Amino acid sequence: MGGNAEIFIAGASDRTIGVQRVLKDFDLSVFSDSEIALKANYNSADPPPASTHVDTLDALCTAILAEKPKKLTLAERSGMGNTRGVLETRGVIALAQNRGFSTVVLDELERPGWKEIQAPGLHWSRGFFIASIVARADRVVQTCCLKTHRFGAASRRTGSADISH
Repeated sequence: MGGNAEIFIAGASDRTIGVQRVLKDFDLSVFSDSEIALKANYNSADPPPASTHVDTLDALCTAILAEKPKKLTLAERSGMGNTRGVLETRGVIALAQNRGFSTVVLDELERPGWKEIQAPGLHWSRGFFIASIVARADRVVQTCCLKTHRFGAASRRTGSADISH
C-alpha cells in the first residue's frame, strides 16, 4: 500500500451542512446503479462522539440515495453491546426504514454470510473473513467518529471517512 490520500475538512455547527460541504468535493455519480456497503461506527449505544451521529448518517445516506444506487446497506457490529439494540437506540433502524436503505447486523450472519480471504504475504498468515455484503459491494463507504483515544489526550485524535472503489 502506498500513495497519497485526499483529506477533506469542513467546519460546521450543523452536521448535515458539514457533510454536504465535504461531499461536494466527491464525484457521487460513482454510486449510481451500484451496490453500496456502508460501515458507520456504532461500537456502543453511547451518544456521539462515541458513535456516529444519526444526522451525519442521514446526510450521508441521503446523498448516496440521491444517486440512485441499486442498493444501500449499512453493515454493523457493535463491540460493546447488542448490535441490534445499539442500532435501535441510536435511531439507525428507524432512519433506514424512513430513508429506504437496509441494515445488516453482522453478529447475526451465519458462516455463509462471510467470505474467507487468503493470499500470500498477508499480515494474517491464516487469512481473515470479511462480510460477504462488503466483499461483493461495488463501493464501500466507511464513516468514523472523531474522538480522543486513551486518557482523553487531545493530541491522539484519530478518524477517517473513506469512499473505496
